[in-house]
Amino acid sequence: MAARRGTAPGRVRVQSTRPLRPPHPPAPRRLAAATTSQPPARWHVFLTTTPLDGAALLAPFADAAAALGVPAVAALAAPHAVVVLGCIGGDATGAAHAFDFLPAAPRAPSTAVALAAGRTVPGVGRARTLPAGIPRARCVEVGPVCDRVAADPVGAATAVVDGWAGADLAVGRWDCASAAVELAALLAGVEEGAVVAALARCASTPATPPRLRA
Repeated sequence: MAARRGTAPGRVRVQSTRPLRPPHPPAPRRLAAATTSQPPARWHVFLTTTPLDGAALLAPFADAAAALGVPAVAALAAPHAVVVLGCIGGDATGAAHAFDFLPAAPRAPSTAVALAAGRTVPGVGRARTLPAGIPRARCVEVGPVCDRVAADPVGAATAVVDGWAGADLAVGRWDCASAAVELAALLAGVEEGAVVAALARCASTPATPPRLRA
């Protein structure tokens, strides 16, 4: 008998009845190598200086006081001091909150007259979010927040600022600078003298980002 076409002589093609095994799935890839680990969020304390809202009203008094050598009133020409909490590391990197103490009515002429005369005016604390992040000019770092407030530094700073409501502001005695020094020292857990030195550096800091250390 002639062999079937396509079949070797003497051999009979047998069709297997065993079910076909599915191919083995590929081994799962190790995700650890592809995943980038983010450093934990860490808040740092900064000081920055800006022109005070209403500074144009105070300028003539400050110039006259400087010419007469009256240091307390001449301090009206000093820039406005602000404490900044900036986040470094984690998903919140770049987030920043500002805290400052200023006259309740900074644009009122009566405020300028009272401050120039060395009298007190009602003050108010202010807490804000900075959409642009940590300031890039006239900004120096005081240090990372201390362990005492590390769990919620923004909440701790806000509580202090809320306590400034209704406090009297007097240039050279209790003003934006003294309030900023007290708050920054509390948040960073450092001596107030170190904060005073940092605040003095703000005016000479170039318009470049501060060095950030996680």
